Amino acid sequence: MRKIIKSFALFFLSLYFTSLLMRESLIFSRQWQTMLLAALLFTLGNLLVRPILKFLLFPLNLLTLGATSLLANIATIFILTLSLDEIKIAPFATPEIHLFSFTIPSLFLTGYWPLLAFSFIILTIYRLLSWLLK
Repeated sequence: MRKIIKSFALFFLSLYFTSLLMRESLIFSRQWQTMLLAALLFTLGNLLVRPILKFLLFPLNLLTLGATSLLANIATIFILTLSLDEIKIAPFATPEIHLFSFTIPSLFLTGYWPLLAFSFIILTIYRLLSWLLK
């Protein structure tokens, strides 16, 4: 029970920080209520759906050395956006970055690419908060 409550709180905080980072792309129609419900569904999805997907993707995960574990996270976020109409993930553009003598061009992410980006951001914040609270 303690693990579920900690996971819920961490997912709520990670959704909150992600919504602050990506203000125009991750839209919650009713801000706090939707975030609480999304954190609850995300926690349940990670406890129920993610292990099943990881089991089904295990052979492919061995071949790709763990790269397909991100697919389970993307599927969880996709199911979350399908189940809650209050959450909208809009296409977004990344800024052009100049770093020393390198230039990373701006990208416009549409389709399923924003799901990949948000999956990466949410789970990075979740793991960072989990590591800080250990």
